[in-house]
Amino acid sequence: MQDAARHFLMLLERERRAACDADVEELIAIQDEKSQVLARLRIEGASDDLLEQLTAAAEANIVLMRHLVLCLRGLIEGMDEPTSTYNASGTRGAQAGGYGTRGG
Repeated sequence: MQDAARHFLMLLERERRAACDADVEELIAIQDEKSQVLARLRIEGASDDLLEQLTAAAEANIVLMRHLVLCLRGLIEGMDEPTSTYNASGTRGAQAGGYGTRGG
């Protein structure tokens, strides 16, 4: 079971790198592998505490990806209006002040 948990954490690290590199194909492949590893952990009888820790680590990646999407959207569209962002808990909150368009 420890091997599966380590494997899952390694997948989360790959997922973070893929998100930062905007490697969508890698992100998609990792999702399937993460699902398989989590299923294996459940079959092996992983404790609720371990599953909660792994889930929290996975949620941190989701927050990162949401933030990156907002950053990319701002670069592409320019943001004159305040927008909401995701905080560390993954919930939305209003962002103070907007961003002007690039070069303007």
